[in-house]
Amino acid sequence: MLQLQPQLGELQKLGADLYIIAYGSERDLKAFFTENPMEATIIHDSQGSVFQQYGVYIFPTTLIVDLAGRVAYSHLGWTHTSYIDTILPAVTTLASE
Repeated sequence: MLQLQPQLGELQKLGADLYIIAYGSERDLKAFFTENPMEATIIHDSQGSVFQQYGVYIFPTTLIVDLAGRVAYSHLGWTHTSYIDTILPAVTTLASE
């Protein structure tokens, strides 16, 4: 998700917030996010319960969740064109509904 940081302002103008659900040891996550600060809400899912709730078993997975908590869009993997090809169109469509 480091790749989304430059576009976060654009996403926020569309009404989107970035949440990162992270799994792993608290110590490792603190070290990573200290070294790689992000303008996002970081949620430590130590038991994997959020991943299970949304059916995420492949990483990375990008979910766009609407205000009612429903998955409006899901994308597996990440490439250098993921933002332009998938994320921005999905958020734009959701914001216009």
